[in-house]
Amino acid sequence: MAFLPIWSCFAQVDFSPKYVGDMHLGYGSTSITNGMDTYQQRGSVGTIQGVKLGKWMQVGLGVDVNFMTHYYPNRGIYASISGLRMYMNEFVDLRGYYPINDNFRLYVDLGLGAGHGVLHMDTKNAQFFCQFGTGLQYKLLDWSFGLHNNGTGNGSTTFFTKIGICFNNY
Repeated sequence: MAFLPIWSCFAQVDFSPKYVGDMHLGYGSTSITNGMDTYQQRGSVGTIQGVKLGKWMQVGLGVDVNFMTHYYPNRGIYASISGLRMYMNEFVDLRGYYPINDNFRLYVDLGLGAGHGVLHMDTKNAQFFCQFGTGLQYKLLDWSFGLHNNGTGNGSTTFFTKIGICFNNY
């Protein structure tokens, strides 16, 4: 009986699932790789497909393809057509939203999964992937930024920003 008042508060919130997806372009820069400062430039293209639960939560599956160059101090730029590096991240994306009004929504984003090298990477084995950030959605436009980490211990950490288009987000 004591839980009835608490449960009745949630009865008013609509958690009906609805498909939602996005496509985005991103950019990341400056990194610590294997414990050494590098000057990394990273472009990405990706998508997240998932389910929105009411106006407060979203759960989805994401895939990002990243293209990177590195500059190591005193070693020069590690980039050319043959030196361009590429890797993919596959992850579960969790978002919590705070609607400001019908057009604007703030959110926090957590992506957890695996990343692996595709082209000119030292390892093709899957490594732990984590990204944490915040974002703003205006109607169907989405902008986010945060930290992106591949690997554990001496992995690679970069700052990122993404801009994208959301599908069926209302």
